[in-house]
Amino acid sequence: MKIVLLPVSYHLGRQGVGVGAAPQTLLSAGAADLLRADGHQVDTVEVHRGGPLLDELSAVVELNAS
Repeated sequence: MKIVLLPVSYHLGRQGVGVGAAPQTLLSAGAADLLRADGHQVDTVEVHRGGPLLDELSAVVELNAS
């Protein structure tokens, strides 16, 4: 089975803080490798916010539209 992991490392528009740290933590712990060991084809496509953080609501909307 082909699996695409979409890590979105943001919490209220801020990258890598709070729950936004979880995707990288899971990848660093070997989540993709475990799936590959089970015979899956795994790709990882990171989601990034395009511009600077102006306000939380705009950043969340931008990320959800990605």
